[in-house]
Amino acid sequence: MKIFFILGEDSFFKPKFVESIIKKRRKDIVGVAVVPAKTPKTNLIKYIKKQLALFGYWNFFVLGIQIELHKFFDRISKFFPIKRFYSVKSVVKKYGLLLLLPMDINDSQFLERLRKIKPDIIVSSCPQIFKKELLSIPRFGCINRHTSLLPQYGGLMPVFWAMLNDEKEIGVTMHKMNEGIDEGQIITQKKIYLSEGDSLYGLYKKCFEISSGLVLEAIEIIEKKKKFKVINKNKERTYHSFPKKEDVKLFRKKSKKYL
Repeated sequence: MKIFFILGEDSFFKPKFVESIIKKRRKDIVGVAVVPAKTPKTNLIKYIKKQLALFGYWNFFVLGIQIELHKFFDRISKFFPIKRFYSVKSVVKKYGLLLLLPMDINDSQFLERLRKIKPDIIVSSCPQIFKKELLSIPRFGCINRHTSLLPQYGGLMPVFWAMLNDEKEIGVTMHKMNEGIDEGQIITQKKIYLSEGDSLYGLYKKCFEISSGLVLEAIEIIEKKKKFKVINKNKERTYHSFPKKEDVKLFRKKSKKYL
């Protein structure tokens, strides 16, 4: 099974997530593409303003400092032994895997490179939308890791919306990808129950802690041609975009925590 990963860069949760998978399936992984956190057409100033409006000045400042510290530790890890990884790129390089850095995953040059690699399956945890041409490249299709219990909370910031709606549980879903956003057939998923003091950051961390196991499970299900689990078949699909000003105000009014 030739496995290729397309991942959004994230210094907080994904390095450990990726390393856990690589340790289990290293011989099968034929490459990893890492894309920027913001999509190619997104204006940087607008992107920063959106993040600032969502997190507020203090949380934005704290996260910004942590990101810069992670970048610093990632740079010095090339010269000094540091046990922890601070970027997905560093994990991929450490294990000697092919690393690609496309700005746009639907770009013709990147697609041509993928065709030459001939992956059996592509695993995504990426903010960019997969178009038809990309979806058609792997033999067994593309699968996506999404931080919600699909079909509920498709789209952006699923944990934010689940917290805002006072849900008692969230989770992670692995699903087959199609041209719709978070619409493909569910392969497997796992729940996490919310506690009183949970924060947005803390819940995303918990979700990534269970994500590597779910990715490996989903790959095995496809590889061994097992039947997909019938999950949430009676739940209606819900979809959310990026939170608006009034949503953020309500989140804070309910005393929900970011960090």
